[in-house]
Amino acid sequence: MAPLQKWITLSAVSVSIAFAAPVVEPISAFALVVQAQANSTQKAAGDRHLRQGTQHFKAANYRAAEASFQQAVTHYRQGNDRLGEAQALTQLSEVYYWMGRYPAGLQTAQAALTHWQALKNRKGEGEALDRLAEAQSELVGNAKALETLQQALAIRRAVADALGEAKTLVRIGAISYKKGDLAKALEALQQGQQILQTPTVCQGDIQVCQMELALTLGWIGWVQFNQRHQEQGLATLQSALQQSREIQYGAGEFNALYFIAEAYFQQKEYAKALTVYQQSLPIVQASGNRQSTLYIFRAIANTHQQLQQLDQSLKTYQQVLAFYQSSQIGERDSADWAVLGDFYNLIGVVHYRSQQYPQAIAAFQQAFTHYQKAGNRPSDLALVWTNLGNSYRDAKQFAQADDAYQSAISVYQSTLVEAKKSDDRSKAVEVWKSIASLYRQRKQPIDAIKTYQQALDFLQQKQSN
Repeated sequence: MAPLQKWITLSAVSVSIAFAAPVVEPISAFALVVQAQANSTQKAAGDRHLRQGTQHFKAANYRAAEASFQQAVTHYRQGNDRLGEAQALTQLSEVYYWMGRYPAGLQTAQAALTHWQALKNRKGEGEALDRLAEAQSELVGNAKALETLQQALAIRRAVADALGEAKTLVRIGAISYKKGDLAKALEALQQGQQILQTPTVCQGDIQVCQMELALTLGWIGWVQFNQRHQEQGLATLQSALQQSREIQYGAGEFNALYFIAEAYFQQKEYAKALTVYQQSLPIVQASGNRQSTLYIFRAIANTHQQLQQLDQSLKTYQQVLAFYQSSQIGERDSADWAVLGDFYNLIGVVHYRSQQYPQAIAAFQQAFTHYQKAGNRPSDLALVWTNLGNSYRDAKQFAQADDAYQSAISVYQSTLVEAKKSDDRSKAVEVWKSIASLYRQRKQPIDAIKTYQQALDFLQQKQSN
Protein backbone atom coordinates (compact mmCIF):
# COMPACT_ATOMS: atom_id res chain seq x y z
CA MET A 1 0.00 0.00 0.00
CA ALA A 2 1.40 3.42 -0.94
CA PRO A 3 2.30 5.88 1.88
CA LEU A 4 -0.53 8.32 0.95
CA GLN A 5 -3.17 5.56 0.96
CA LYS A 6 -1.99 4.41 4.38
CA TRP A 7 -2.38 7.96 5.73
CA ILE A 8 -6.03 8.24 4.46
CA THR A 9 -7.13 5.07 6.25
CA LEU A 10 -5.64 5.92 9.63
CA SER A 11 -7.84 6.51 12.70
CA ALA A 12 -8.70 10.02 13.93
CA VAL A 13 -5.96 9.92 16.54
CA SER A 14 -3.41 8.91 13.96
CA VAL A 15 -4.64 11.59 11.58
CA SER A 16 -3.90 14.34 14.08
CA ILE A 17 -0.38 13.03 14.39
CA ALA A 18 0.05 12.57 10.65
CA PHE A 19 -0.86 16.18 9.92
CA ALA A 20 2.37 17.23 11.61
CA ALA A 21 4.43 15.25 9.10
CA PRO A 22 5.08 16.29 5.50
CA VAL A 23 2.90 14.63 2.91
CA VAL A 24 4.80 12.39 0.45
CA GLU A 25 4.02 13.67 -3.02
CA PRO A 26 3.87 11.18 -5.89
CA ILE A 27 6.78 11.35 -8.35
CA SER A 28 5.79 13.59 -11.22
CA ALA A 29 6.13 12.59 -14.85
CA PHE A 30 8.70 15.36 -15.25
CA ALA A 31 10.84 13.91 -12.47
CA LEU A 32 10.71 10.49 -14.10
CA VAL A 33 11.87 11.99 -17.39
CA VAL A 34 14.73 13.82 -15.66
CA GLN A 35 15.79 10.58 -13.92
CA ALA A 36 15.64 8.66 -17.19
CA GLN A 37 17.77 11.31 -18.89
CA ALA A 38 20.29 11.19 -16.04
CA ASN A 39 20.49 7.39 -16.28
CA SER A 40 20.90 7.67 -20.05
CA THR A 41 23.74 10.15 -19.58
CA GLN A 42 25.46 7.84 -17.09
CA LYS A 43 25.06 4.88 -19.45
CA ALA A 44 26.56 6.84 -22.35
CA ALA A 45 29.55 7.79 -20.18
CA GLY A 46 29.91 4.20 -18.97
CA ASP A 47 29.79 2.88 -22.53
CA ARG A 48 32.45 5.39 -23.60
CA HIS A 49 34.83 4.39 -20.81
CA LEU A 50 34.13 0.72 -21.49
CA ARG A 51 35.17 1.14 -25.13
CA GLN A 52 38.27 3.09 -24.11
CA GLY A 53 39.21 0.43 -21.57
CA THR A 54 38.84 -2.28 -24.19
CA GLN A 55 41.23 -0.48 -26.53
CA HIS A 56 43.75 0.12 -23.74
CA PHE A 57 43.51 -3.55 -22.80
CA LYS A 58 44.18 -4.68 -26.36
CA ALA A 59 47.31 -2.51 -26.44
CA ALA A 60 48.44 -3.99 -23.08
CA ASN A 61 48.25 -0.57 -21.44
CA TYR A 62 46.71 -2.01 -18.32
CA ARG A 63 47.02 0.99 -16.03
CA ALA A 64 44.96 3.08 -18.46
CA ALA A 65 42.55 0.17 -18.95
CA GLU A 66 42.11 -0.11 -15.19
CA ALA A 67 41.25 3.60 -14.91
CA SER A 68 38.76 3.42 -17.79
CA PHE A 69 36.97 0.33 -16.49
CA GLN A 70 36.78 1.76 -12.98
CA GLN A 71 35.17 4.91 -14.37
CA ALA A 72 32.77 2.74 -16.37
CA VAL A 73 31.77 0.89 -13.18
CA THR A 74 31.13 4.20 -11.42
CA HIS A 75 28.94 5.59 -14.23
CA TYR A 76 26.95 2.38 -14.63
CA ARG A 77 26.42 2.16 -10.88
CA GLN A 78 25.21 5.77 -10.68
CA GLY A 79 22.84 5.11 -13.60
CA ASN A 80 21.48 1.91 -11.98
CA ASP A 81 22.71 -0.08 -14.99
CA ARG A 82 23.41 -3.50 -13.47
CA LEU A 83 24.21 -5.09 -16.83
CA GLY A 84 26.82 -2.45 -17.72
CA GLU A 85 28.31 -2.68 -14.24
CA ALA A 86 28.63 -6.47 -14.57
CA GLN A 87 30.37 -6.10 -17.94
CA ALA A 88 32.82 -3.50 -16.64
CA LEU A 89 33.63 -5.53 -13.51
CA THR A 90 34.27 -8.63 -15.62
CA GLN A 91 36.71 -6.78 -17.86
CA LEU A 92 38.34 -5.03 -14.90
CA SER A 93 39.02 -8.40 -13.27
CA GLU A 94 40.86 -9.53 -16.42
CA VAL A 95 42.97 -6.37 -16.34
CA TYR A 96 43.96 -7.13 -12.74
CA TYR A 97 44.98 -10.65 -13.80
CA TRP A 98 47.24 -9.37 -16.58
CA MET A 99 48.71 -6.79 -14.19
CA GLY A 100 49.62 -9.56 -11.77
CA ARG A 101 47.30 -8.14 -9.10
CA TYR A 102 45.65 -11.46 -8.38
CA PRO A 103 43.83 -10.69 -5.08
CA ALA A 104 42.13 -7.68 -6.72
CA GLY A 105 41.33 -9.84 -9.74
CA LEU A 106 39.78 -12.54 -7.57
CA GLN A 107 37.65 -10.06 -5.61
CA THR A 108 36.48 -8.23 -8.73
CA ALA A 109 35.66 -11.46 -10.59
CA GLN A 110 33.59 -12.62 -7.62
CA ALA A 111 31.69 -9.31 -7.62
CA ALA A 112 31.07 -9.64 -11.37
CA LEU A 113 29.86 -13.21 -10.92
CA THR A 114 27.38 -12.09 -8.24
CA HIS A 115 26.02 -9.43 -10.60
CA TRP A 116 25.59 -11.87 -13.50
CA GLN A 117 23.87 -14.41 -11.26
CA ALA A 118 21.47 -11.74 -9.95
CA LEU A 119 20.68 -10.81 -13.56
CA LYS A 120 20.20 -14.51 -14.39
CA ASN A 121 22.56 -13.96 -17.32
CA ARG A 122 24.22 -17.33 -17.92
CA LYS A 123 26.52 -16.10 -20.69
CA GLY A 124 27.94 -13.41 -18.41
CA GLU A 125 28.21 -15.94 -15.59
CA GLY A 126 30.41 -18.15 -17.76
CA GLU A 127 32.67 -15.20 -18.59
CA ALA A 128 33.02 -14.24 -14.92
CA LEU A 129 33.87 -17.83 -13.99
CA ASP A 130 36.73 -17.72 -16.52
CA ARG A 131 38.07 -14.59 -14.82
CA LEU A 132 37.65 -16.16 -11.39
CA ALA A 133 39.58 -19.27 -12.46
CA GLU A 134 42.49 -17.21 -13.77
CA ALA A 135 42.94 -15.56 -10.38
CA GLN A 136 42.41 -18.87 -8.54
CA SER A 137 45.21 -20.48 -10.54
CA GLU A 138 47.64 -17.98 -8.99
CA LEU A 139 46.21 -17.77 -5.47
CA VAL A 140 44.37 -21.00 -4.68
CA GLY A 141 45.83 -23.59 -7.01
CA ASN A 142 45.46 -25.03 -10.48
CA ALA A 143 43.15 -27.85 -9.38
CA LYS A 144 40.57 -25.41 -8.00
CA ALA A 145 40.91 -23.22 -11.10
CA LEU A 146 40.21 -26.20 -13.36
CA GLU A 147 37.10 -27.05 -11.32
CA THR A 148 35.83 -23.52 -11.85
CA LEU A 149 36.58 -23.70 -15.58
CA GLN A 150 34.60 -26.93 -15.87
CA GLN A 151 31.61 -25.06 -14.41
CA ALA A 152 32.17 -22.30 -16.95
CA LEU A 153 32.46 -24.82 -19.80
CA ALA A 154 29.16 -26.47 -18.83
CA ILE A 155 27.41 -23.08 -18.86
CA ARG A 156 28.98 -22.05 -22.18
CA ARG A 157 27.73 -25.25 -23.80
CA ALA A 158 24.29 -25.06 -22.17
CA VAL A 159 23.63 -21.61 -23.65
CA ALA A 160 25.30 -22.44 -26.99
CA ASP A 161 27.98 -19.77 -26.50
CA ALA A 162 30.56 -21.14 -28.95
CA LEU A 163 33.00 -18.23 -28.64
CA GLY A 164 32.78 -18.43 -24.86
CA GLU A 165 33.34 -22.19 -25.02
CA ALA A 166 36.52 -21.63 -27.04
CA LYS A 167 37.79 -19.05 -24.54
CA THR A 168 37.18 -21.43 -21.63
CA LEU A 169 38.91 -24.30 -23.44
CA VAL A 170 41.96 -22.12 -24.03
CA ARG A 171 42.15 -21.34 -20.31
CA ILE A 172 41.72 -25.02 -19.45
CA GLY A 173 44.67 -25.69 -21.76
CA ALA A 174 46.87 -23.00 -20.24
CA ILE A 175 46.18 -24.06 -16.65
CA SER A 176 46.54 -27.76 -17.51
CA TYR A 177 50.02 -26.91 -18.81
CA LYS A 178 50.84 -25.15 -15.53
CA LYS A 179 49.61 -28.26 -13.72
CA GLY A 180 52.00 -30.37 -15.77
CA ASP A 181 49.42 -32.20 -17.91
CA LEU A 182 50.75 -31.37 -21.38
CA ALA A 183 48.57 -33.87 -23.27
CA LYS A 184 45.37 -32.47 -21.77
CA ALA A 185 46.64 -28.94 -22.33
CA LEU A 186 47.25 -29.48 -26.04
CA GLU A 187 43.91 -31.23 -26.50
CA ALA A 188 41.95 -28.36 -24.92
CA LEU A 189 43.94 -25.70 -26.77
CA GLN A 190 43.41 -27.36 -30.14
CA GLN A 191 39.68 -27.74 -29.44
CA GLY A 192 39.53 -24.03 -28.69
CA GLN A 193 41.54 -23.24 -31.82
CA GLN A 194 39.16 -25.26 -33.99
CA ILE A 195 36.13 -23.36 -32.68
CA LEU A 196 37.85 -19.99 -33.11
CA GLN A 197 38.63 -20.82 -36.73
CA THR A 198 34.96 -21.54 -37.49
CA PRO A 199 33.71 -18.52 -39.51
CA THR A 200 30.18 -18.48 -38.06
CA VAL A 201 31.49 -18.32 -34.49
CA CYS A 202 33.21 -14.98 -34.93
CA GLN A 203 30.47 -13.04 -36.70
CA GLY A 204 30.10 -9.80 -34.76
CA ASP A 205 33.10 -10.59 -32.54
CA ILE A 206 35.94 -10.63 -35.05
CA GLN A 207 38.36 -8.65 -32.88
CA VAL A 208 37.81 -10.89 -29.85
CA CYS A 209 38.29 -14.00 -32.01
CA GLN A 210 41.51 -12.66 -33.47
CA MET A 211 42.92 -11.87 -30.03
CA GLU A 212 41.92 -15.24 -28.60
CA LEU A 213 43.35 -17.09 -31.60
CA ALA A 214 46.71 -15.30 -31.32
CA LEU A 215 46.87 -16.13 -27.61
CA THR A 216 45.87 -19.74 -28.30
CA LEU A 217 48.58 -20.20 -30.93
CA GLY A 218 51.16 -18.97 -28.45
CA TRP A 219 50.13 -21.55 -25.88
CA ILE A 220 49.95 -24.32 -28.48
CA GLY A 221 53.48 -23.49 -29.63
CA TRP A 222 54.83 -23.51 -26.11
CA VAL A 223 53.21 -26.86 -25.29
CA GLN A 224 54.53 -28.35 -28.55
CA PHE A 225 58.03 -27.13 -27.72
CA ASN A 226 57.86 -28.71 -24.26
CA GLN A 227 56.63 -31.97 -25.78
CA ARG A 228 60.00 -32.06 -27.59
CA HIS A 229 58.54 -30.96 -30.90
CA GLN A 230 60.86 -27.97 -30.74
CA GLU A 231 60.97 -27.00 -34.41
CA GLN A 232 57.19 -27.23 -34.73
CA GLY A 233 56.69 -25.34 -31.48
CA LEU A 234 58.94 -22.46 -32.51
CA ALA A 235 57.17 -22.22 -35.90
CA THR A 236 53.80 -22.00 -34.14
CA LEU A 237 55.15 -19.37 -31.76
CA GLN A 238 56.43 -17.28 -34.67
CA SER A 239 52.95 -17.49 -36.22
CA ALA A 240 51.40 -16.34 -32.92
CA LEU A 241 53.84 -13.43 -32.77
CA GLN A 242 53.07 -12.38 -36.34
CA GLN A 243 49.31 -12.52 -35.81
CA SER A 244 49.53 -10.59 -32.54
CA ARG A 245 51.53 -7.83 -34.20
CA GLU A 246 49.17 -7.67 -37.19
CA ILE A 247 46.19 -6.96 -34.91
CA GLN A 248 48.27 -4.92 -32.43
CA TYR A 249 47.43 -7.23 -29.53
CA GLY A 250 49.94 -6.46 -26.76
CA ALA A 251 49.29 -9.44 -24.49
CA GLY A 252 49.51 -11.89 -27.37
CA GLU A 253 52.76 -10.30 -28.57
CA PHE A 254 54.33 -10.39 -25.12
CA ASN A 255 53.22 -13.99 -24.53
CA ALA A 256 54.72 -15.13 -27.84
CA LEU A 257 57.98 -13.22 -27.27
CA TYR A 258 58.32 -14.61 -23.76
CA PHE A 259 57.80 -18.20 -24.91
CA ILE A 260 60.21 -17.77 -27.86
CA ALA A 261 62.90 -16.32 -25.59
CA GLU A 262 62.47 -19.16 -23.08
CA ALA A 263 62.67 -21.69 -25.92
CA TYR A 264 65.93 -20.20 -27.22
CA PHE A 265 67.34 -20.13 -23.68
CA GLN A 266 66.52 -23.83 -23.20
CA GLN A 267 68.28 -24.56 -26.49
CA LYS A 268 71.31 -22.61 -25.18
CA GLU A 269 70.97 -20.11 -28.02
CA TYR A 270 71.62 -17.29 -25.59
CA ALA A 271 72.24 -14.50 -28.09
CA LYS A 272 68.84 -15.13 -29.71
CA ALA A 273 67.18 -15.42 -26.31
CA LEU A 274 68.68 -12.10 -25.21
CA THR A 275 67.40 -10.30 -28.32
CA VAL A 276 63.86 -11.58 -27.81
CA TYR A 277 63.82 -10.88 -24.05
CA GLN A 278 64.89 -7.31 -24.83
CA GLN A 279 62.07 -6.97 -27.39
CA SER A 280 59.53 -8.01 -24.74
CA LEU A 281 60.79 -5.59 -22.07
CA PRO A 282 59.15 -2.34 -23.34
CA ILE A 283 55.80 -4.11 -23.70
CA VAL A 284 55.79 -5.49 -20.17
CA GLN A 285 57.11 -2.24 -18.67
CA ALA A 286 54.27 -0.28 -20.29
CA SER A 287 51.71 -2.84 -19.13
CA GLY A 288 52.10 -2.09 -15.42
CA ASN A 289 52.72 -5.76 -14.55
CA ARG A 290 55.42 -5.48 -11.90
CA GLN A 291 56.12 -9.19 -11.44
CA SER A 292 56.52 -9.90 -15.15
CA THR A 293 58.74 -6.84 -15.56
CA LEU A 294 61.00 -8.10 -12.79
CA TYR A 295 61.14 -11.54 -14.37
CA ILE A 296 62.19 -10.20 -17.77
CA PHE A 297 64.86 -7.99 -16.19
CA ARG A 298 66.22 -11.01 -14.33
CA ALA A 299 66.08 -13.16 -17.47
CA ILE A 300 68.08 -10.54 -19.38
CA ALA A 301 70.69 -10.35 -16.61
CA ASN A 302 70.95 -14.14 -16.40
CA THR A 303 71.31 -14.42 -20.20
CA HIS A 304 74.12 -11.84 -20.12
CA GLN A 305 75.85 -14.09 -17.58
CA GLN A 306 75.49 -17.10 -19.85
CA LEU A 307 77.15 -15.05 -22.59
CA GLN A 308 79.95 -14.11 -20.15
CA GLN A 309 78.86 -10.47 -20.38
CA LEU A 310 79.26 -9.86 -16.67
CA ASP A 311 79.33 -6.05 -16.80
CA GLN A 312 76.00 -5.96 -18.67
CA SER A 313 74.57 -8.54 -16.28
CA LEU A 314 75.56 -6.46 -13.25
CA LYS A 315 74.14 -3.31 -14.82
CA THR A 316 70.82 -5.06 -15.48
CA TYR A 317 70.59 -6.40 -11.92
CA GLN A 318 71.18 -2.90 -10.60
CA GLN A 319 68.44 -1.60 -12.91
CA VAL A 320 65.99 -4.23 -11.70
CA LEU A 321 66.84 -3.46 -8.07
CA ALA A 322 66.17 0.24 -8.66
CA PHE A 323 62.94 -0.58 -10.51
CA TYR A 324 61.72 -2.82 -7.69
CA GLN A 325 62.41 -0.26 -5.01
CA SER A 326 60.87 2.62 -7.00
CA SER A 327 57.70 0.64 -7.78
CA GLN A 328 57.17 -0.42 -4.17
CA ILE A 329 53.62 0.32 -2.99
CA GLY A 330 52.94 0.47 0.74
CA GLU A 331 55.04 -1.19 3.43
CA ARG A 332 57.28 -4.11 2.52
CA ASP A 333 56.08 -7.57 3.44
CA SER A 334 58.01 -10.84 3.70
CA ALA A 335 57.76 -11.45 -0.05
CA ASP A 336 59.29 -8.04 -0.79
CA TRP A 337 62.20 -8.63 1.56
CA ALA A 338 62.77 -12.06 -0.02
CA VAL A 339 62.83 -10.60 -3.55
CA LEU A 340 65.32 -7.95 -2.48
CA GLY A 341 67.42 -10.72 -0.93
CA ASP A 342 67.36 -12.57 -4.26
CA PHE A 343 68.53 -9.49 -6.13
CA TYR A 344 71.44 -8.79 -3.79
CA ASN A 345 72.44 -12.46 -3.91
CA LEU A 346 72.45 -12.38 -7.73
CA ILE A 347 74.46 -9.14 -7.73
CA GLY A 348 76.92 -10.82 -5.37
CA VAL A 349 77.25 -13.80 -7.72
CA VAL A 350 78.15 -11.51 -10.64
CA HIS A 351 80.76 -9.67 -8.54
CA TYR A 352 82.16 -13.03 -7.41
CA ARG A 353 82.43 -14.32 -10.96
CA SER A 354 84.20 -11.06 -11.87
CA GLN A 355 86.63 -11.71 -8.97
CA GLN A 356 85.45 -8.52 -7.25
CA TYR A 357 85.41 -10.13 -3.83
CA PRO A 358 84.87 -7.08 -1.56
CA GLN A 359 81.83 -6.05 -3.66
CA ALA A 360 80.57 -9.65 -3.65
CA ILE A 361 80.88 -9.87 0.14
CA ALA A 362 79.01 -6.58 0.58
CA ALA A 363 76.19 -7.75 -1.71
CA PHE A 364 75.88 -11.14 0.01
CA GLN A 365 75.73 -9.42 3.41
CA GLN A 366 72.86 -7.28 2.09
CA ALA A 367 71.15 -10.42 0.83
CA PHE A 368 71.53 -12.06 4.25
CA THR A 369 69.98 -9.03 5.99
CA HIS A 370 66.98 -9.01 3.65
CA TYR A 371 66.40 -12.76 3.91
CA GLN A 372 66.42 -12.45 7.70
CA LYS A 373 63.72 -9.79 7.48
CA ALA A 374 61.67 -12.07 5.21
CA GLY A 375 61.69 -14.77 7.88
CA ASN A 376 61.64 -18.58 7.51
CA ARG A 377 64.10 -18.74 4.58
CA PRO A 378 66.62 -21.38 5.79
CA SER A 379 67.60 -22.57 2.31
CA ASP A 380 68.27 -19.01 1.15
CA LEU A 381 70.24 -18.20 4.29
CA ALA A 382 72.37 -21.33 3.88
CA LEU A 383 73.04 -20.44 0.26
CA VAL A 384 74.15 -16.92 1.17
CA TRP A 385 76.39 -18.21 3.94
CA THR A 386 77.98 -20.57 1.39
CA ASN A 387 78.45 -17.75 -1.11
CA LEU A 388 80.00 -15.60 1.61
CA GLY A 389 82.33 -18.46 2.53
CA ASN A 390 83.47 -18.83 -1.07
CA SER A 391 84.04 -15.08 -1.38
CA TYR A 392 86.01 -14.85 1.88
CA ARG A 393 88.07 -17.90 0.88
CA ASP A 394 89.03 -16.47 -2.51
CA ALA A 395 89.73 -13.10 -0.87
CA LYS A 396 92.23 -14.98 1.39
CA GLN A 397 90.17 -14.19 4.51
CA PHE A 398 90.21 -17.79 5.72
CA ALA A 399 88.93 -17.29 9.28
CA GLN A 400 85.81 -15.48 8.02
CA ALA A 401 85.36 -18.14 5.33
CA ASP A 402 85.47 -20.90 7.96
CA ASP A 403 82.88 -19.10 10.11
CA ALA A 404 80.58 -18.62 7.11
CA TYR A 405 80.82 -22.29 6.11
CA GLN A 406 80.09 -23.39 9.67
CA SER A 407 77.03 -21.11 9.76
CA ALA A 408 75.82 -22.67 6.50
CA ILE A 409 76.31 -26.16 7.96
CA SER A 410 74.28 -25.21 11.05
CA VAL A 411 71.40 -23.91 8.93
CA TYR A 412 71.46 -26.98 6.68
CA GLN A 413 71.43 -29.29 9.69
CA SER A 414 68.29 -27.58 11.01
CA THR A 415 66.58 -28.03 7.63
CA LEU A 416 67.72 -31.65 7.58
CA VAL A 417 65.75 -32.34 10.77
CA GLU A 418 62.59 -30.96 9.13
CA ALA A 419 63.19 -32.88 5.90
CA LYS A 420 63.58 -36.17 7.78
CA LYS A 421 60.44 -35.48 9.82
CA SER A 422 58.40 -34.83 6.69
CA ASP A 423 60.00 -37.82 4.91
CA ASP A 424 61.21 -35.57 2.10
CA ARG A 425 63.94 -37.89 0.84
CA SER A 426 65.15 -35.83 -2.08
CA LYS A 427 65.45 -32.70 0.04
CA ALA A 428 67.24 -34.58 2.82
CA VAL A 429 69.78 -36.02 0.39
CA GLU A 430 70.41 -32.63 -1.22
CA VAL A 431 71.02 -31.11 2.23
CA TRP A 432 73.48 -33.88 3.14
CA LYS A 433 75.33 -33.30 -0.14
CA SER A 434 75.53 -29.57 0.64
CA ILE A 435 76.90 -30.25 4.13
CA ALA A 436 79.47 -32.70 2.78
CA SER A 437 80.58 -30.17 0.18
CA LEU A 438 81.04 -27.55 2.90
CA TYR A 439 83.11 -29.96 5.01
CA ARG A 440 85.32 -30.45 1.96
CA GLN A 441 85.66 -26.68 1.62
CA ARG A 442 86.78 -26.58 5.26
CA LYS A 443 89.38 -29.32 4.61
CA GLN A 444 87.49 -31.82 6.79
CA PRO A 445 87.38 -34.93 4.55
CA ILE A 446 86.50 -37.33 7.38
CA ASP A 447 83.39 -35.30 8.28
CA ALA A 448 82.48 -35.16 4.60
CA ILE A 449 82.71 -38.97 4.33
CA LYS A 450 80.59 -39.41 7.47
CA THR A 451 77.95 -37.10 6.00
CA TYR A 452 77.81 -39.03 2.72
CA GLN A 453 77.47 -42.25 4.72
CA GLN A 454 74.56 -40.79 6.69
CA ALA A 455 72.78 -39.99 3.44
CA LEU A 456 73.45 -43.50 2.11
CA ASP A 457 72.18 -45.15 5.33
CA PHE A 458 69.04 -43.01 5.23
CA LEU A 459 68.24 -44.04 1.64
CA GLN A 460 68.90 -47.75 2.30
CA GLN A 461 66.67 -47.65 5.36
CA LYS A 462 63.84 -46.07 3.36
CA GLN A 463 64.18 -48.68 0.61
CA SER A 464 64.03 -51.56 3.09
CA ASN A 465 60.87 -50.10 4.62
